[in-house]
Amino acid sequence: MSHAQKTIDVHCHLHHFGDEKHGYVHPQFINGVRARYFMRSMGLITVKEMLGMKKTDKVRLSYKYAQQLKDTAENSSLDHVVILALDGVYSGGISFDKEQTTFYVSNDLVFEFIGNSKKMKCGASINPSRPDWEDELDKSAEQGAVLIKWLPCTMGFDPSNPQYIPFYEKLLHYKLPLLSHVGFEYALNNINPRFSDLDRLQLPLQMGVTIIAAHCCGGRPFVDSEKMFQEMKKYMERYPTLYTDVSAMAVVTRKHRFKKCLANPIIKKRLIYGSDYPVPYQSWAFTAELKDAKLDIRDVHNFFDRDILIKKACGLSHEHLAAGTALMRMPPGQHELCSPKEIVQ
Repeated sequence: MSHAQKTIDVHCHLHHFGDEKHGYVHPQFINGVRARYFMRSMGLITVKEMLGMKKTDKVRLSYKYAQQLKDTAENSSLDHVVILALDGVYSGGISFDKEQTTFYVSNDLVFEFIGNSKKMKCGASINPSRPDWEDELDKSAEQGAVLIKWLPCTMGFDPSNPQYIPFYEKLLHYKLPLLSHVGFEYALNNINPRFSDLDRLQLPLQMGVTIIAAHCCGGRPFVDSEKMFQEMKKYMERYPTLYTDVSAMAVVTRKHRFKKCLANPIIKKRLIYGSDYPVPYQSWAFTAELKDAKLDIRDVHNFFDRDILIKKACGLSHEHLAAGTALMRMPPGQHELCSPKEIVQ
């Protein structure tokens, strides 16, 4: 298979609940009803642990999550899966702020988790306001990171701030794309929801940074905002390095926006496949689409493969599954660097 045809998931999360050096979860988050129900649905904790009747062993929980992710990724039909780190909040751009940080996964942990896997790649995460951002970016690039992951509204910084121009220049130097959350964040604490608005990414886009805006550029649940949709379309017409992934779109609350993006010829050319593992899909919401496409997922048990089939039933193509590969900065020796390009439909 040629490089251009290789499939990739650009949006997959590693979680860690153990030592604070490599990962941190705020107590209020991990002890919350939503988080415990979610972990139970993945088979990571028992019913008693979910109900708070038994203390959860965080070391065991981290191991089970990591092993489950590794097995699922390695046994999927995908050629590559990008495993994401997630940086935290830095108060005053100086020190790591545990109280403001909901979730933290270090770059070192992701590289250690990936090991020598040919399938899994690292998506490093670096808060541009941290004092050592340049050293961390250099180190991540040298170790083989294929992209940089941001969640500005929870990491507590404004991407439009000119002080981050050196960070963007460094991304251009390394040809590293930026995967940035766009829209309201539902799972983690929002420090400032506006920091994840699409218009906050104009500065790096004007500089030529390749940006993958997550979740079809946000939108709103159930009833999609026409104004926000037209803004996404306008930005894609204006900025040739703006793409958007389809992560977490196989759910009833985002179904309308997902299908609307696939129906628009401009946006459809900029769609990149992502799952947002472990965020669950809702296959029941796509029963009609699966039936019309003659796709049966009852015997498909791999998380990634089921997510792919649901999205294919809506019109996602193999070209979309492979499009992200051309945007990634693959380590030297694996393949030639590819210039970002639109998918020709």
